[in-house]
Amino acid sequence: MQGLDYWQLIVYALPGIFLGIMLGYLIGGTRSLRLIDRIGLGLVVGVIGGIIISLMLVAIVDPGDYGILLAIIANTAGIIFGEIINWAPIQKTSKKSHILFDPEEEEKEFERQLKSFMDSE
Repeated sequence: MQGLDYWQLIVYALPGIFLGIMLGYLIGGTRSLRLIDRIGLGLVVGVIGGIIISLMLVAIVDPGDYGILLAIIANTAGIIFGEIINWAPIQKTSKKSHILFDPEEEEKEFERQLKSFMDSE
């Protein structure tokens, strides 16, 4: 089994790691997303971003045996690292419902309904 050479590591892994850290930093700082949304979005963007980076680099450099897989893994790892660096607490939206109860107004409404019921008989 042949290992990865340094040229392939530099060309395919470094752009994926740097781009992944930047994207992960943005995704991790988004307060409006839930935990599962951040993780899912990070994984999807990591895989798709790795494929795009590797397809752009294939035109310049021969990918070798594991170049494309290396770009995908490097981009996904960069996104995970970027999310960890800039993880913002999840914004909790709580509904504050207020029930206003005015006893005098309710008493008048009750008497009005009672009077209308008695008049209808």
